[in-house]
Amino acid sequence: MARGSGSGSAHVVALAFPQAGHTNPMLQFSKDLASQGVIITFVSFAFDHHRMLKADKTLQRMGIRLRFESIPDHLPPGVDIVSDLFKIFGQLYQMEGSDLEKVIQRLNVTGPPVTCILHDVFMPWVAQVSHNLNIPRAVFYTQSATVGAIYHHFKYVQKWNNCEQDSKDAVVIPAIGEMRMPDLPSSFFPPLLTAGYLDICLSLVDSFNRASWVIWNSFDELEGKAINHLREANVPVCTVGPLIPSAFLDRRNSEDTQFGGSPWEEETEECMEWLNSKPPHSVVYVSFGSIATISTKQIWEIGRGLQSSGQNYLWAIRPSAGQTTVWENFWEGFAEEIGDRGLIVKWSPQLKVLNHPSVGAFMSHCGWNSTLEALSCGVPLLACDLRFDQPANCKLIVDLWKMGIKLRRTQNADGDVMFAWDEIERCVRRVICSEEGAELRKNAVRCKESAKKAKMEGGSSHSNVNGFVKEISK
Repeated sequence: MARGSGSGSAHVVALAFPQAGHTNPMLQFSKDLASQGVIITFVSFAFDHHRMLKADKTLQRMGIRLRFESIPDHLPPGVDIVSDLFKIFGQLYQMEGSDLEKVIQRLNVTGPPVTCILHDVFMPWVAQVSHNLNIPRAVFYTQSATVGAIYHHFKYVQKWNNCEQDSKDAVVIPAIGEMRMPDLPSSFFPPLLTAGYLDICLSLVDSFNRASWVIWNSFDELEGKAINHLREANVPVCTVGPLIPSAFLDRRNSEDTQFGGSPWEEETEECMEWLNSKPPHSVVYVSFGSIATISTKQIWEIGRGLQSSGQNYLWAIRPSAGQTTVWENFWEGFAEEIGDRGLIVKWSPQLKVLNHPSVGAFMSHCGWNSTLEALSCGVPLLACDLRFDQPANCKLIVDLWKMGIKLRRTQNADGDVMFAWDEIERCVRRVICSEEGAELRKNAVRCKESAKKAKMEGGSSHSNVNGFVKEISK
């Protein structure tokens, strides 16, 4: 019988925000639950349902069976999760829940009845559906526990004073310590602050206290102080991470080699063949996630810095809006200049890349999923935080776990603030070529072993998943 085909009494309806950084960890948690016999009905929104049907085929090849449903999203045709992100967020954040309620009512009739609703924190309206149907609810939080504790602090303890992001002021947050202004999530500063994003993030903290569980993609040994602080504040934290396909961490299912919900085709064969030709720890992998947009000027700086470093690099970069190829981002002759020392692809199988022995560093925007993937593969980070929760993640990487270095931004002659090519060159050499880099790698490997232990039998996250399954099976 396929994993998740449903011999138990627990039935979870899962609803994710339709962006890879949210969908992938919820799919992975759904797989973890399905491996214990929990029936999972994964509900997607109409504009994204085709991707979930593709994921279903991928999961079936792994021997994992989830059920998939969709509900209307009331979005205009042709929306794009990258260019229309804030439009999509605005619509899905404030929906009313009648469509989801109808799906759950139908599932309750056809059986087995739904015993838990699992939903992304960015969809607070699901609380009313849970109340109407008298079904326990679990909030799925996709950022770090540290970021959650920061928002919790400014929701209930200290009023935000609208400091400047580049000021030298600092705040002290219990269980976290001193945070400089540049280390806080970018929602505390314009333009996200003036757009109301901080108000939304603080309001979402309310959902912690009204839920039966807050499922966190982290683990106790990684963020123990922040997690314990939230628990002491009566937040029903259930850490289940890192939510990484089993083949790369606990190895309980060797067929589980990808999340299943990749937004683009991965150039797997080309990446693996190229990596196989490189010495151990010699390659810098570069990727800034599924939604980050980077200016052509910044792309030029990265390209020049990588070339000047003299090190091997694999760079996953999508064509910008209106472009047909990634090469339109670069100067004439760049493709020839790279030679065999670099490989540029539109999209890569990130976990397979990070797990390859030739990879020695990951230049990343420090999104939480990418951070956990690097950590789970024991790869040090070149931290280029951009926005949202990434500055706080960067502080964890550099100051707490000591498995990466932070690249500094500078202002160029045109007034643009960016990561300059010479800073990129210097930091790449620090991580790949120096004793400092070797020490960062040792720390990253220690984090990897800690993550593996948390997910293994008897580990903190594995035990929490078992406890969650027992509670929703009552």
